[in-house]
Amino acid sequence: MQTKRIVSLSSSWMPRSYVAALASSSTRTQDLVLPSPWTTEEEIHIALPEGTEVTSLPHDQNISGAFGSLRLHYKKSAGEVIVQSHVQFEKARVSAQDYPAFRQFCAQAERSFRNEITLSLPNEIRRSRSSRPSFLSERWCGIFTTGPGSPARQNRRFPSAEIPF
Repeated sequence: MQTKRIVSLSSSWMPRSYVAALASSSTRTQDLVLPSPWTTEEEIHIALPEGTEVTSLPHDQNISGAFGSLRLHYKKSAGEVIVQSHVQFEKARVSAQDYPAFRQFCAQAERSFRNEITLSLPNEIRRSRSSRPSFLSERWCGIFTTGPGSPARQNRRFPSAEIPF
C-alpha cells in the first residue's frame, strides 16, 4: 500500500502579526495614532504536481467593520491553488475607547490567515536539492500596498528559502 505525504501550506507568504504590530497593549489611555490608512492585496499561485489532491481548502473569509476589512478567497484551478487576499485598515487614529474593538479586529484578521491549505502528495514527486518537493521550490506572488513609502505594485517570484512554510 502506498501512503501519500500530507503538506500544509500557509495562506500568505507575509507574516500577519497585526496584534503585535498595531495593538500590542491590552488597554490604552490615549488614542492610538497610526501612520496612515493602508491596503494590502496579495495573490499567490501554488503550482500542483500531477496526482496531488487538495484535501483541505479553507473557506473564504470576509470581515468588515469600523476599522477596515479583510477578504480571503481560495480557489483550486487547473493544476494550481490560488489565494487572493485584500486587507484594508481604514483609520489613522483609534480612540482609547475604541481600542479594545480595534484590537479584536486585528486579532480576527490575524486568525483568518492561520487557515492552512492541506495537500496530499503522491510519493513519486521528485525532490529538489533542498529536499522540498520540486513544486514548492518557487511560487508567484503579486502584492499591492498603499500607504507611506509603499510601492504601487510588486510582482515577484520567491525561491524556496524565502517561502515561509
